[in-house]
Amino acid sequence: MIRDEVGKPRNDSLGELVPTLDSIRWTVNNARRVLADRRVGSGWQRFMLLPSATVSWRPLGLVGMIGTWNYPMLLNAS
Repeated sequence: MIRDEVGKPRNDSLGELVPTLDSIRWTVNNARRVLADRRVGSGWQRFMLLPSATVSWRPLGLVGMIGTWNYPMLLNAS
């Protein structure tokens, strides 16, 4: 599809596809760990007696994106 739409040679198309698939694989394998709830301490601001907090990721819902159509495909997949 990349070759047909953009007119790139086969090797250039594969050169884009491999890093894109690698990025998607990394996301699938690590998303649970990266998006897990975590406790955040006050760090260097301890002297201000700030309490620790919990960082929680919540979905925003549907998000639109205007992406590149010609190069590189990795930008649209990340």
